[in-house]
Amino acid sequence: MKLSDLDNDFNFKKKKTSNFSFIAKIISIIFIIFVLFLLISLFLSMGKGNSYEIETNGEKYKKSEFIKYQGKIYVSIPSGGLYVLENVDINTFKTLNTNYYKGVVGVDKNNVYFGNIIIPDLDPNKIYSVGNDYYSDGTNTYFCSPNSTINKDLSSFMEVMQTIMYSFSSDKKPQSYIYPYKKIETDKKLRAVEGFQFFATDGEKVYYEGEVLENADLNTLKNIDGYDEYFADKSNVYYKSKLLPIKNTGKLKIVSSQQGDKFLYDEENGYVFIKDYSFD
Repeated sequence: MKLSDLDNDFNFKKKKTSNFSFIAKIISIIFIIFVLFLLISLFLSMGKGNSYEIETNGEKYKKSEFIKYQGKIYVSIPSGGLYVLENVDINTFKTLNTNYYKGVVGVDKNNVYFGNIIIPDLDPNKIYSVGNDYYSDGTNTYFCSPNSTINKDLSSFMEVMQTIMYSFSSDKKPQSYIYPYKKIETDKKLRAVEGFQFFATDGEKVYYEGEVLENADLNTLKNIDGYDEYFADKSNVYYKSKLLPIKNTGKLKIVSSQQGDKFLYDEENGYVFIKDYSFD
């Protein structure tokens, strides 16, 4: 091989490395600018609407999360902040304070609101509380949780874009968190199950947070440790509404790790679950 060939090969490798390094630097700069822009947008959106002013000087609706302030009605959604109720009729607005510690369901002459979300197939003139956070108008029935969760229908990309637009304009605030709700697919009348939070029955099926417990026997259903989210009837074992692949041996207990994690343990067969995940 000629010396000139070695020089050409070295120059090619050097040029290729140099180009890669340059592209990497450009990408890094763009990423840093984007992150800074996002942080500024988040800072601006957090200050928008002055939540402290609204919560301090607004008029709260009884034991609920709804606040009236300067001709608008807001609802507080933990981790998400305050959201405005769209198209609300302030003069007829009221809350359904059926939860023992807070109400997240509102009604005016036109709409039913779960938090700030309008539920179009519930009649505001006929709605009533079933109990245990279930609501019905005699035709349609829903469960609405009083505990907020991340809005799974909003992608991370859309949340970022909506946050940026909201911080620099009058666009609607991104719905990052919601009070989750579930429509009950039954034509029968529901009743709340006493002593079981978030439970209801239509006489045949048993529901937890709006989801059906498969093959559940309500007469023998019990909470395994009195306050957790594991349940069992005479045969079946459940985590919330999910049927676990074991049978009730009568020797089920909840154990805790030093880190605070809770496990379902079957003393007879040695099965261990965390939520609905099993361990060997």
